[in-house]
Amino acid sequence: EQDVAKSLFDVGAIKFDSRTGWKLKIHKTYPDAPLSPFYVDLRILRSFPLLLSAVADLMASLITAHLEECDLVSDVPTAATPIVTLVSQKLNIPMISPRLDVKTHGIQREIDGVWKAGDRVLLIDDLRTTGGSKEEVLDVFEKLGLHPLAVAVLLDRANPEGAPIRHLPLLYVYRWSTLLNFYRGRGLISDEEFMKASRFPEELDSYLRSQAKK
Repeated sequence: EQDVAKSLFDVGAIKFDSRTGWKLKIHKTYPDAPLSPFYVDLRILRSFPLLLSAVADLMASLITAHLEECDLVSDVPTAATPIVTLVSQKLNIPMISPRLDVKTHGIQREIDGVWKAGDRVLLIDDLRTTGGSKEEVLDVFEKLGLHPLAVAVLLDRANPEGAPIRHLPLLYVYRWSTLLNFYRGRGLISDEEFMKASRFPEELDSYLRSQAKK
């Protein structure tokens, strides 16, 4: 886990910027939300096949340690798609993919892959911030009669860490607080970067709660 964590930093899949910061997906809905002093971009892993395979190994080990039986695995398109494809192959569990954009040509369906109502499915994503994209996929699954078992992510950066998504358990390889301590301990980030990155999940959560009250 430490080797993968270091490699994620080295290839730029996890970046820090304590001065300017980055917008996240949540800023489309809440443009005034605080900017993130770090950015997790696991989409670039497809360009690093050995690291991608190592990440999939960690996810596969996580799944086998916590779930006894699972009929299907599913990605949350598109950052997690290469990871889930490898997890499916490593565990020999069929994969499905939800279509979150409406298709207007060819075969119009909401899920790619072979499945049936009642199948038990594990939802896999690269990370969890607010859980919004995962809930969108869960809506599709539950509407069509699939049975979600849990949600698994490589990195949980939400506040609080480890909280379930709806009624489903959250499985994770890394907690954000654990990664930050690792990076500071290795001298990869400054104390300022550490402090700002540590505070951000709570700051974002506080902002979203304040908006919900309006």
